[in-house]
Amino acid sequence: MKVAFLLISKATRYRQIYKYDFYRDKNSNHLGTKHYQLTPTHDLFSLRFINGNFICGSDTHLCKSDEYRESHLDGLHIYFNPYATVPLDPDVFGHYDITHNFFDIERQECIMEHHDQSLVSRQIIGF
Repeated sequence: MKVAFLLISKATRYRQIYKYDFYRDKNSNHLGTKHYQLTPTHDLFSLRFINGNFICGSDTHLCKSDEYRESHLDGLHIYFNPYATVPLDPDVFGHYDITHNFFDIERQECIMEHHDQSLVSRQIIGF
């Protein structure tokens, strides 16, 4: 008896685009949610909303695992300790795909530097 096994990838990427660039691109000019069928086995669920001078949101890919690619830096988050005796230099991990997370002691708030298309989450689902 043969058993078929299928791996499905679900990956969500952060989106942040300047309003000017967003409205200039006629192919991506939508707010709210939208579904795209990229291939018969690859769906893209898009969410866009206005946040100041940016259009923000996410792109969630749901597809067969062999249709989705990411680099070894995708999803890497570096957390900088504001109380560190020897602070880590942010430039050491300055690649565009890497998300930096800081904590502002005076304002008591987190500061997250996510670039457009940063990988926020991924799941592999087996059937």
